[in-house]
Amino acid sequence: MHFVILCVVLTIVTTSATAADKLHFAHALKKGLEDIIIQDHEAFLDAALEMVEPINNLCDDPSKKNLEAVHKNFEVLVLQWSRIEMYHFGPALENNLFEKLFYWPDRRGRAIRQVRTVLSRQDQTVLTIETLAQKSVAVQGLLALEFILFGTGSETLVIGNHHRCSYLGSIAGVIGTNASSLLGGWKGEEGYATEMMNAGHANSFYNSSGEAIQELIKAAATQLQIVGELKIAASIGKLTEKAKPKRAPFWRSDLTTANMLANIIAVERLLDSGISELVVKKDDKANKSLRFQLDQVKLALKTIDSRWIDAVSSGQGREVLFRLHNYLAKTVKILQTSYPRALGLIFGFNTLDGD
Repeated sequence: MHFVILCVVLTIVTTSATAADKLHFAHALKKGLEDIIIQDHEAFLDAALEMVEPINNLCDDPSKKNLEAVHKNFEVLVLQWSRIEMYHFGPALENNLFEKLFYWPDRRGRAIRQVRTVLSRQDQTVLTIETLAQKSVAVQGLLALEFILFGTGSETLVIGNHHRCSYLGSIAGVIGTNASSLLGGWKGEEGYATEMMNAGHANSFYNSSGEAIQELIKAAATQLQIVGELKIAASIGKLTEKAKPKRAPFWRSDLTTANMLANIIAVERLLDSGISELVVKKDDKANKSLRFQLDQVKLALKTIDSRWIDAVSSGQGREVLFRLHNYLAKTVKILQTSYPRALGLIFGFNTLDGD
């Protein structure tokens, strides 16, 4: 089955953006970058670093209590990642940082096969941060970490499994290193945030603040599409017997729904940092419509109180997920049409087709 992601490609209509509009673009951009994007990347780095101590405790003293402590920290890490998952541009593209942190979608399960091989062969080269960092992106990110904690054989962490626990620590260390690199790519005088705020200056990647704002709108719209098409539609299928719940990320830890809810809230927070305020001045109806649809998405997600695999397979759960897919499609349409129009932008479509 093919799922199509339509990514909005926006271009500035220079004749419709007044000098005042340009100042407002710059202000909204600065708030979004400094108050949301950089702070959320800092929070992700903090969560990654906070994995180290509980993992060390587990390896030194294997117990159910210490494993539960690692599980709690892992949940925090996933939720913090979910808040920056949409920023799949700029620093995230450097040195494959995004894939190193989050190798997904992986429809053929290649990543987990590689992780299983590492475990079955007791591969010693994954036991240090330096050597693991040189390996495939599939064996060093969040989903590899999840498999070690929740996948086949994870119960041995309670009774003591030196290789598995040491590998767990190495993955956490690599994630911390990559989270630091990702944050470093955004911050500082030569960081990507400065590049975006200097839009329109000589040698800037962006021709104007409006063009930089369009990057953020595109990121928000694309994230909503990914949730709707790749996380929900690809999992539920058209018929129950065609459901493939394991296509969604974080199903082993049962954090799939939490991941999606955090994705939605992250989009909302980014828009609330200043972009929606600009839209309200031009088209309040569009903003209210988007708010309504996002509220419906959040309410629907919060009604899923069963495990992800059960929700995808049950009649009631599937009904909620189909509604979610519909709500998300409407929010994407608003971001692709009404929002750009209100801001004096026009849009086209770039179709990314994945099988």
